[in-house]
Amino acid sequence: MIGGDDLVMEGIPRGSELDFAVRWLRREWRQAVVDVPGRGVLPISSELLFPLTDAAEAFIYRDRNSFESWRETGLTEKNSDALIWIAVNDDCLVFVIDDRSSPLGRLVCELIESLEQNRWQIREAAA
Repeated sequence: MIGGDDLVMEGIPRGSELDFAVRWLRREWRQAVVDVPGRGVLPISSELLFPLTDAAEAFIYRDRNSFESWRETGLTEKNSDALIWIAVNDDCLVFVIDDRSSPLGRLVCELIESLEQNRWQIREAAA
């Protein structure tokens, strides 16, 4: 089970925001694997993973070893910074990580900032 901190991005999510988030993360976690319920586990670099416009959640593991560790033992001190769970809710996106003050927490904060900038750009283009 994932413990720790929920980082919430308020506002009604657009259908493409989970897709945007996972594509953004593949620049940082090049060896990551992504588990999307109903699709199985795929490398983050796989084009078979996209688009993620209809998915309600995704589990992003830093690499294959992290995925195997979580699957076999769940949360441990060694793998606590190796998983991001993103959930699409009606009124927000939620990013669940172990510790918001960790390097992973800072990475997710950067991702949220990028998503917020993307929302503003879309609004400006539509105006």
